Amino acid sequence: MHTDYAFINGEVITVGPDDRVFQAAAVRGKEICAVGTTEEVLGLGGPETQVVDLRGNSLLPGFIDSHLHMLLYGTNQLGVDCKNDVGNIEGIKARLAERARTSRAGEWVRGWGYNDQKLAEGRHPSRDDLDEVSKDHPIIAVRTCNHISVVNSKALELLGITRDTPDPEGGQIDRGEDGEPTGVLKETAHMLAFEASRYSTEEMMEALAIADRDFVRLGITSIHEAGGYGPDQMRAMYRVVAEGRVKVRIYAIVCSLNRSEEFVSKMVAAGLVTGVGDERFRVGPAKIFTDGSSSGPTCATREPYTSDPNYSGILYYSQEEIDDILGVAHREGFQITAHAIGDKAVEMVMNC
Repeated sequence: MHTDYAFINGEVITVGPDDRVFQAAAVRGKEICAVGTTEEVLGLGGPETQVVDLRGNSLLPGFIDSHLHMLLYGTNQLGVDCKNDVGNIEGIKARLAERARTSRAGEWVRGWGYNDQKLAEGRHPSRDDLDEVSKDHPIIAVRTCNHISVVNSKALELLGITRDTPDPEGGQIDRGEDGEPTGVLKETAHMLAFEASRYSTEEMMEALAIADRDFVRLGITSIHEAGGYGPDQMRAMYRVVAEGRVKVRIYAIVCSLNRSEEFVSKMVAAGLVTGVGDERFRVGPAKIFTDGSSSGPTCATREPYTSDPNYSGILYYSQEEIDDILGVAHREGFQITAHAIGDKAVEMVMNC
């Protein structure tokens, strides 16, 4: 049987045990069936073989990305870009306002990627800023770290957050000098808003297809999907794979940005642990978030931050809770992993 493709006159990097480099490679069906010299590979072809002259360029195996939020990448493309070519809060407001004008009444307006440290004002936007965009649409703008967001008054109302609302465990509701929420939500408080503003399953599937096109174009063929919307995301990923709408292989980490321990428990109860699935879609390790981000900064440190001697970041769980959640998952057959950025959080996970 002749080959379907012949890649010739290049450097074929095999990444094999001996790290050999060949001049050419042949493909039959979905497999690389031979490597060798250009002459050898052309000898395996026939009249229907498509020949690709590499002209001295390298041919690499597909990249495996070991930590990538495929769905969040895709949903960012559906949301409002508050990162690129936006230098101040007025610019963010203008972009959000443009989306609000074309959105259905009461529909969430979602922005992503702002960085308070790079804005001219040197601060986060506030609920007052976003109220100037709209008081009818709930609005969320997520910081570049994905651990902090700012929402408007309508969103706070939907979330049931008032001046009397206590900080959730593992999170913080920023408040002004008058005690009123500023709209800035950190860690688990942000995760509540993130979940409330979630996309529909159909929108998630569209976002995954968008991400897939970009990843394949860049040579990424397999990913460890690091989690986001929990069970809804897992369902959407399975569907796009089953329907043939994505090309990358997905190793799906069991994780939710909000209450990941509940998602892990449900998967354990269903017997859906690491390894279940096939080469296109497989259940990966169980994962929890233990702290925040370094740029927030909200990651948990053993010593206080130099910028604030009374602040050491935010922890989601106690040591006992981490031991219990990850211990049960491990005993039931899961590989385990965790988001742990600060040295305190890393220490707690390593001691699990």
